[in-house]
Amino acid sequence: MKSVIKNASGLMSAILLTACSGTSIEGSWVEPVPGMESMSQGIKIEAGGKASSINMATLRYETWKNEGNRLILTGKSIGNHQTLSFSDTLIVEKLTRDSLVLRKGNYVLRYVKHRFTDRASDQKETDGDVKYPGVATARMLNPIAPPGVFIADPEVRQMPDGRVYVYGSRDEPGNAWCSNSYHVLSSSDLVHWNVEQFSFATKGTGDQVDYSDDLLYAPDCIHRDGKYYLYYCLAKDGENEGVAVSTSPYGPFKDGKKIEGIEGIDPSVFIDDDGQAYLFWGQWHVRGAKLSRDMLSIEGAVRDSLLTYTADSFNEGSSVRKRNGIYYLVYGSHSRHGKSNCATLDYATATSPLGPYTYRGVIIDNWGSDRNLVNNHGCITEINGQWYIAYHRPTHATKTGSMRKACLEPITFNPDGTIPEVEMTTQGIGGPISPFYRMEASRACLLSGNVCVAVRRPEQDMPIEFLSEIRDGDHAYWKYYDFTGTGVNRFICKTWGKNLAGKIEIRLDDPTGELIGTCEVEPMDGEVAYAIHETDI
Repeated sequence: MKSVIKNASGLMSAILLTACSGTSIEGSWVEPVPGMESMSQGIKIEAGGKASSINMATLRYETWKNEGNRLILTGKSIGNHQTLSFSDTLIVEKLTRDSLVLRKGNYVLRYVKHRFTDRASDQKETDGDVKYPGVATARMLNPIAPPGVFIADPEVRQMPDGRVYVYGSRDEPGNAWCSNSYHVLSSSDLVHWNVEQFSFATKGTGDQVDYSDDLLYAPDCIHRDGKYYLYYCLAKDGENEGVAVSTSPYGPFKDGKKIEGIEGIDPSVFIDDDGQAYLFWGQWHVRGAKLSRDMLSIEGAVRDSLLTYTADSFNEGSSVRKRNGIYYLVYGSHSRHGKSNCATLDYATATSPLGPYTYRGVIIDNWGSDRNLVNNHGCITEINGQWYIAYHRPTHATKTGSMRKACLEPITFNPDGTIPEVEMTTQGIGGPISPFYRMEASRACLLSGNVCVAVRRPEQDMPIEFLSEIRDGDHAYWKYYDFTGTGVNRFICKTWGKNLAGKIEIRLDDPTGELIGTCEVEPMDGEVAYAIHETDI
């Protein structure tokens, strides 16, 4: 197997600071590099308005100035062959001699002061004082769902409470697709995700559908007038679209009712600026209609064939958003890999929610994420002023059915409103990854050969996802790492259970790229639960 690490910088979201009066904010403020406590990263704030980065190659701080309890920080974000200038502000919530707590919206940054002293003077300074350990850190990575949780077909919404919610199908072993229940993912920082189990179901725990116990396909949810409306569809013919209601974005959603007069899959809801709500749905061709004011029924005629299988490569999973007067309809498409491979999320635009829509292109392609690709489904969404593409990629689909996991990537818009295509990555919206960060092998964004992701579910213990069924010549890719200035010189990996002897080649950029190390894997026959393997690079 070749472990391929892309040696390139991506666009990293800027960490922005503010200042307050009282204790001086000048100094070096750091947090541990995730997975490597001996390494630190952060910002140095100097007298005269100068700022600089500490061990952050893709983020370059330059200046700062104090305005009350705010610090205005400027600098440059470097990556993806471009350099972007920024100027932002955060509020200082706490500033002491040894700690700095900063907030921007829902994001909280916690730093400790780093003092560059020799060991003797450092010991003298801290004797009798509290010695603060490093602050634990985490970062966003794809997929976003916790290990063992399989949320597909993601519709992502930032609700009025400021949290981000993901509504999607829930895959479980034994079903070709989906399950009889939904979970809700939510996060305040796009790093730590909570799971609300069984927010809605057609049987068993959370059952709120008294007319069917069929599987649930992809849903959507939206807020209106203090209530949250969950639109669902059933794996059955006939009138299979429904709606349930909650007073909380977490659910539970209650009293599932049919939406009379329509059938299809994958409902998506949209509320325009004038307050009019619309529902979109369908497979092979998109249908759309106005919703009643109470959000429970269709009002007026159904508009058929907004996009079609033949003309627009439309398979399923329509999702509508609006930006700068342009309506974007995102959908799962077979435009690139043949009619049986719905791997891309394509989009079309219009100047009216019910069209006509004009095909524009591909936003993201999940081809290569598993040896048995199944489909793609997602949306575009705006969170705190930044737009993202939400999508899913299959994981161990060849082992237990169509197990899929939601992911996020940042997107941009051209001046004409079109969206440049982005690629699947491991880093997701978190920027390039430190090589010191401990990486789960299951987060590989591309797999080639027989290798696939599997999951262990020890009784009364946490599930663990890992790479399995590896054969000679297989490749796995984790994108992107930034090695600049790190001095990393060691590769460490872990294997589970029984395995034959083998070698792991660590290469940069592609399977024929620069070989930076080879790790020998000794055979293991279950003598111990796992083994650790290391090599210099």
